[in-house]
Amino acid sequence: MGYELFGALELDWRLVAESRAAKDALRRWADDPTLRGLRTFDDVLARTARGVDKSAANAVLGALIRRARTDPVAARVVLQALTPGLTNVARRLGAGFDSDVAADVVTAALERIRDYPYTRRPHAIAANVTLDVFMTVRRSGDGGRDGGWRVRPVPPERLERVADQPAMSAHAGPDARDVLAAAKASGVDARQVGVVADAVLDRTSLAEAAARAGISRKAMKSRRDRARTKVLEACELSLSA
Repeated sequence: MGYELFGALELDWRLVAESRAAKDALRRWADDPTLRGLRTFDDVLARTARGVDKSAANAVLGALIRRARTDPVAARVVLQALTPGLTNVARRLGAGFDSDVAADVVTAALERIRDYPYTRRPHAIAANVTLDVFMTVRRSGDGGRDGGWRVRPVPPERLERVADQPAMSAHAGPDARDVLAAAKASGVDARQVGVVADAVLDRTSLAEAAARAGISRKAMKSRRDRARTKVLEACELSLSA
């Protein structure tokens, strides 16, 4: 229950991967050295899967996400590459109890893929996108709005029950807590890990965090951005793997 959309995405992927649009896209992308060797769309999944070289996987995602703003086929390929991690995000946010959550996760993911700030954040693309989606959907679930859509909040007791469940598959990547724990273990300053945890796990608003720290909202946003970058760069995790 609640995860049917991801099954539908897999079926859709099989149609997309064998379509004329796929063949045309591969020809369009052949002028990019990073994508030149792709013979099928499944090659993208192979190059971004768990266990492959992380910098090489990030290069493939980067080449595609730069095109995603104007190339819907590129956006769809990136979405498929990130689907295991997005499935885990949906699980953490209660998709097993609310069938709308998966749809909201996919919607947020497509929006983020299309407007991803590659110039500012060229590293750890999979982790960045997946955490962006986690934060966006969870914030919307608290009653906020993002992009004109809304997620119904999942009762805390249900989230606790979902958190106790195993991941949907062995390929569903680490969630936000895993990322933060890995960052701390790798030597990231505990204060920076705390800044990210405050935003992602405790869901403290920017205004409240700024007031608590005695700084402006702009300064707090910069602090969060710096901390987030440190966490992701230290982990070099691909939540899509």
